Parts: sequence; C-alpha cells; structure tokens
Amino acid sequence: MAKNNKKDILIFKTFNIKQFISLILGLLFFLTGIALIILYFLEAYAPIYSSMKENLSSALSSFNSGTHTSLGFIGWGIISFLLGAIIIAISLSMASKLEDKEKERKARRELRLKQLKENTEEAIVEDVISSQTEVK
Repeated sequence: MAKNNKKDILIFKTFNIKQFISLILGLLFFLTGIALIILYFLEAYAPIYSSMKENLSSALSSFNSGTHTSLGFIGWGIISFLLGAIIIAISLSMASKLEDKEKERKARRELRLKQLKENTEEAIVEDVISSQTEVK
C-alpha cells in the first residue's frame, strides 16, 4: 500500500490552493453575471432620449458583435451567473469534504492514542502483577 505523502497547503484552514483559485474564479463569473444583468436593466429601463440610453445601446451592439451572438447582456449575464454559482458550489463542496476528512483523521488519531494508552496501562499492571508473583 503506497501512501501519498503529498501535503496540501491550506488557506484559511479549509481551502487548498486549487480550491481557493476556483472559488475566486467562480466569484468573478458570478459578479460578472450580476453586472451584466444590471446593465441589461439599466439599458432596458433608461429614458429613451438620454445619453445613458445611447451609450448603453452602443455598448450592447458592440457587445453583441464582439460575442457574435444576439444574447445581449441578459443572456450572457444569466450564463455567467449560473456558471459562477456552479463553480462556487463545487469549490465549497470540495473544501467541505477536505475539512470532513481532516476531522475524521484527527478523530482516528485520538482513538489510536487512547487505545495505545490503555494498552500500555494494562501492560504495566500485568508487569507489576507478574513481578510480584515471581518474588514470592
């Protein structure tokens, strides 16, 4: 049985580096989705003849030409929002599994130490009993 002696570097006691990077990436996607959804609502409900409406409409047309789709702010916002939420959920799930595994490892270690302590106490008592019977 070969043991994997690779030690994970933990951040905040629960995340290793890969999980932390994926959490940050998920947060970026999530916040980008929220920003795109906000831009959609600003563009949709801005007064018709305002400079903000014209700027957001030109930004929307350049966004659509840049992505080569007609999804616009709302479509890409929802996609980015959901993708970020999925990445965050997976990252937190993996961190939770890592923490559970660490707690389970500590509990097994405590149990082994307790068993070892009981065995040594029994051995000492047996040695004392056997040494007393040999002396008589």
